Amino acid sequence: MAELMKHADARRGPRFALEEWMRAGEADEAKRGGVSVVPMACTYARLGNKDRAFAWLDKAVAQRNWMIIYLKKDNVWDPLRTDPRFAALLKRVGLSQ
Repeated sequence: MAELMKHADARRGPRFALEEWMRAGEADEAKRGGVSVVPMACTYARLGNKDRAFAWLDKAVAQRNWMIIYLKKDNVWDPLRTDPRFAALLKRVGLSQ
C-alpha cells in the first residue's frame, strides 16, 4: 500500500493518492471484508464523494457500528449535513430532532 501511495502521489498529488488508497480499501473489503467502515465513510465525506460516504455509512448502520452515535455531533460529518440523505440517516438511527 505504501508503494501505491508513493506512486500515486508522485503522479497526480496527495488527493489522487488518497483516492487510490480508498479504491484499494474497497477492493480489499470486497475480497476479505473487515475494513473499518466509519473511517472509510469519513474519508469519502472529506473527499467530497457523498455517494461513497453514504454507502459506507449504510454499512456502518447495518453492522450496528457503535460510532454511529456520533453522527449528530461530530464535525467530520459536516460535508454531508446539507444532503437530505443525512437527515434521513439520522432519523433511521434514532438521532433526529
